[in-house]
Amino acid sequence: MKKRIIPENVTKTKDGVRKKIFVVGSSWREDEDVIIPAIIKIQKYQPEILTILVPHEPTEQNIERIEKELESKTSYIRFSKIEKYSDEKVIIVDSVGHLMTLYSYADVAYVGGSFKQGIHNVLEPATYGIPVIYGPKINNSPEAQKLAQIGGGFIVKNEKEFYKILRKLLSDENLKTEAGKKSYELVKLNLGATEKIIEAIGLPI
Repeated sequence: MKKRIIPENVTKTKDGVRKKIFVVGSSWREDEDVIIPAIIKIQKYQPEILTILVPHEPTEQNIERIEKELESKTSYIRFSKIEKYSDEKVIIVDSVGHLMTLYSYADVAYVGGSFKQGIHNVLEPATYGIPVIYGPKINNSPEAQKLAQIGGGFIVKNEKEFYKILRKLLSDENLKTEAGKKSYELVKLNLGATEKIIEAIGLPI
């Protein structure tokens, strides 16, 4: 069994209720410019949401830039300081090698690169049977195109569309569940391409 990298107290409210967890994977600044303003708005209506933001390049400069964007708008903590967690709304991952495991905590995921030069791997979050959101630049990924076609992926073109679909997925359990099932269907269709992913996280093949 894999080590739990997010303590249980982080994923639950003070009343012991599991938080809704949104994981942003391999984000670039272009992705964050869309995501961060929308997340701050959603927190007003769904305060139980926890966002785990995993930049594609977790350099000190990038981390500080993200912190500046969040400053005075919402609470945040670096992943490296997670033992000091005190109900912050955003966890900024400031090291590499954790993304696949972090996807396992997610109710919904966003895959980055899709507002920059091209999307990263959508099969990684889909392996966990969760809905996946991404931007419009997906020509480099037949999997991302197929995922949107079958209803497991959601393409957004701007902050407004992103806000709308994320809030809907977090508030509509049936929609989230059905979209997640379709995501995992794509994984099964692409089993050859995802065997290494599945083996790495210990799921049955």
